[in-house]
Parts: sequence; structure tokens; C-alpha cells
Amino acid sequence: MLFDVVQCLDDTGQVLCSRFPASGDADLVLGSALIVRESQAAVFCRDGRTLDVFGPGRYTLSTQNLPILGSIYNWALYKGNTPFKAEVYYIALQSQLGVKWGTTAPIAFEDQRLGVIDLRAFGVMTYRVARPDLLLHRFVGTRATFNAKVIEDYLRDVVVTRLSNLLVETVQSVIGVAHRYNELSVASRARLAEDFDRLGLVLEDFLVQGITPPPEITAKLNKLAGRKIDVEGDIYEKRAELHMVGQEAHNLGALAAFRAANAIGDAAQNPGLAGAAMGMGVGIGAGAQIPGMMQQAIASVSGPERPRPCPQCGKPGSGKFCPECGAPLAPVAATCAKCQQAVTPGAKFCNHCGAPVAG
Repeated sequence: MLFDVVQCLDDTGQVLCSRFPASGDADLVLGSALIVRESQAAVFCRDGRTLDVFGPGRYTLSTQNLPILGSIYNWALYKGNTPFKAEVYYIALQSQLGVKWGTTAPIAFEDQRLGVIDLRAFGVMTYRVARPDLLLHRFVGTRATFNAKVIEDYLRDVVVTRLSNLLVETVQSVIGVAHRYNELSVASRARLAEDFDRLGLVLEDFLVQGITPPPEITAKLNKLAGRKIDVEGDIYEKRAELHMVGQEAHNLGALAAFRAANAIGDAAQNPGLAGAAMGMGVGIGAGAQIPGMMQQAIASVSGPERPRPCPQCGKPGSGKFCPECGAPLAPVAATCAKCQQAVTPGAKFCNHCGAPVAG
């Protein structure tokens, strides 16, 4: 069959290479039109050899754009209208978006904190054909059509192999590995670039979307994370309680006192006779310790009494009497809780606002 126009359309978007005609060699003549669209490249072949690669455009076949034909036929003898057999392979150049990849079998990974565990990884990648002639020679061969799925199955195996090596070399534990997905994506793309280039492809984008351990390991990690959250929440709650009573949040003595007080209520809430008995024992023991613990907590916050000069000898001292001469020390001036003014030592009422002075 004689063809005046050579072109190829793919409605599925899944075909990387199509041969024109699908049955084999086409009968062409000089002057036949070759149409190549923006997302295509046309590889012109004759007698099993690649004669030229055409980019987007409309071409009229002649000895000028196919000079090798001039040495095959004597066009002057046949006046240029003799049919000749050739075949054209159309290569799709558009980006193949969102190609999913993942481990078909788990990766044995030696975690420095969890031991040897099985990992699974998955993500997406985007690639396109960069060298049509190389793809034709390496993968397509003499097939009439070549679907992207064929090469993508091979690419997934390459991806898993390279990523497995990368994990062993750069990751010590899967704990917190999610924070490194971007780093692993960039490193994986760099390692895979050479593999794709050998096939005439270019890897435009590569994303690691998940690296997951087995369900039992995941449950264990979630349980540990939950315990950590509970402990931190308990500490924050106690600090809030200490702040409400005017204590410093980092004061361990006051924190211990409040925990002992809370233990009474927690123990009393235990159901059953055994729980009740245990709650009473815990409550009594903790209750006996609370006064001393509270006194230590208050003392640790208020701090030691400031030394005062002795009115007799001038030496600094604390308490009721001077440690040097035994003279009574002047009492510390009190402050009114209402007006914050100084109150005469020993007074029961403020001489400024009349409010009672705490003894």
C-alpha cells in the first residue's frame, strides 16, 4: 500500500513507541509527507538501520532530508516516483506523570534501635524519553507498539534496589525517618539518574512518600509515643498546679508534695476491695508525709532568712538573738498585704489602711 502521509496518534497516552505501519515496511515515495507533533519524535528506518530522527514539524521526504536514500536508489533513472520501503517509529516525548513505585517484597533493614526489621517503601516518580533512538534500540526492538508499563515494571525494580542501598548507608533507625523523606527523595533521584540515562530516559522528579515498618513494630512505636505524651502531659499539669499556688515550676520539692497529694485521690478511685484497701494504705502513707514535704517545698521556695545587723554590736545575724553578743535582734518590718506599706513591728493592724496584719 502506498502512503502519501505518515503520522501517528495515541489516544491512550500509555504508548511510548508506535511503528508506522504496524504491519511492517510502508511503501513510500519521494514527496510523501511526514508529520511529527510537538510531543513526538520520529525515527526513520530503512533495511534495519536508523537513517534519521525527526523532531516536531511537517516534512516532505526527499534526498535532501534523507541523503542516504540517494546512495540506495538511482532517482534520476526512476524519475523520483519509484516506491521504496521504510518504517517510521514514533516515540512519545511527553512526561509520564505520577508513576507509582513501591516494594513488592519487604526490605530487610538492620535498625540500630529495633534490630532487623522488614521495611516497605513507596512513592511516585516522573520521567520522559530524552534519546528516542537509544530507547528504540535498547527496549523496543522490532515491536509494533511498546507500552510504558513494560519499562515501568523494570524501572520499579531499579528504584527499589537503589533505595535499599541508600537506606542501609544513610539511615540508622526508622524512628523519625519521616522527617528525612525530602532528603531521601533528592538522594535517590541523583543515584537513579545514571540508570535512567542508559535507557534513553531522564528522571524529572522522584518522591519518597512512605517508609513503613511491620504493623507490630508500628504499634509498639505508637505505644511508646503515647507513654511519652502522657508523662509530658503529667509534668505540664503539675507545673500548672505549682504556678497556681505561687511556687516555681521547676521546684522538685513542691512537685513531689503535689504528686503525693494527688496520689490519695488516685488510689481512692481504684475499684474493688483490693483496690480500696490499697488506696487506703497509699493514702495514709502519703498523707503522713505531706506536712513535712510541704514544709520543705515552702522553705525551698522562700529561702533562708536574711541576716540583720545587731543593734548592740553591729554584727549581722538571723533569728531572735545576735550570735555574737546575745542581744535581741530587731524584728523584721512586716508589709501590709492590702496597701503594701511597711507596718510597725508587732502591730496587729496596719497603721496606714487599718487592715489586719497576718501574724
